[in-house]
Amino acid sequence: MRKACVVLLSLLLLCWGVFLTAFANRLPAQATQTTVVRVKSVAVKIKPASTKVVPTPTHATSSPVARALATPIPTPPALSGDNVNATIPAGVRENIFFNGNTSLHEIALTFDDGPHPIYTLQVLHILQEYGVKATFFCIGRQVLPYASIVAQVSRAGNVIADHTWDHFDMTRLSIAGMQWELNRTANAITLATGVRPVLFRPPYGYINTTVKDVSTRLGLTPIMWNVDPSDWRLPGTDAIVQRVLANTGNGSVILMHDGGGNRSQTVQALPQIIAGLQQRGFRFVTVPQLLADSARG
Repeated sequence: MRKACVVLLSLLLLCWGVFLTAFANRLPAQATQTTVVRVKSVAVKIKPASTKVVPTPTHATSSPVARALATPIPTPPALSGDNVNATIPAGVRENIFFNGNTSLHEIALTFDDGPHPIYTLQVLHILQEYGVKATFFCIGRQVLPYASIVAQVSRAGNVIADHTWDHFDMTRLSIAGMQWELNRTANAITLATGVRPVLFRPPYGYINTTVKDVSTRLGLTPIMWNVDPSDWRLPGTDAIVQRVLANTGNGSVILMHDGGGNRSQTVQALPQIIAGLQQRGFRFVTVPQLLADSARG
């Protein structure tokens, strides 16, 4: 009887040992499965970060360089042209720069809506070929993706100026919105060239007392023009040349475009315009030089 009990107890202990061994071997697999399930659960719950770009307010504590950063756009947008004949309050018109000293045989070429990856460089090449300096009113959202082009234009002795961030009608914005447009563009230009702009051209030629006061307080002088061949309408190379040559006189500020659309006609017309005006004895200067000479006159 005692021997039978010993045998039975031995069998029980053997079974218990087998059970413990099997249970221990299953623990890692169960733990792994639990971990996978939990990881998958977390992965499903995590939502992708939003890609929406939120404008940085001008009073933020970040640096000007950080405020200038934005998502580059791959293709320059098409823009409609400016309108110097837009209704401008008389008090504002009298205090805005449209042209320089009419007693001096000097003029200024200006280009709006760039930089453009093709046309701006073509314009720059022509200017260098004829030894002419110009003033470029750049759109801020174009400056960031083409900062190297802006820097190249600046290094060549041309002036880079502010044409707002996205070519929006400034007269329809709040004061905070105006400041955002101008400051963001100025920061981008400063980042690209190392020089902060001091000139500003309102998109479409739309300006009022508030726009003028806001830009002036930001250290930006509003600049208009008095010769407009409407090159943005693509009237043909000959028409662009004829309009500029027929309307340019002492102190003229000539408006043309190196961005915002197809500017191939502008590029083709530019050599003829420069050569024709040089033959008439005109000296090409930048807008800051025109301003300085106007003040002395």
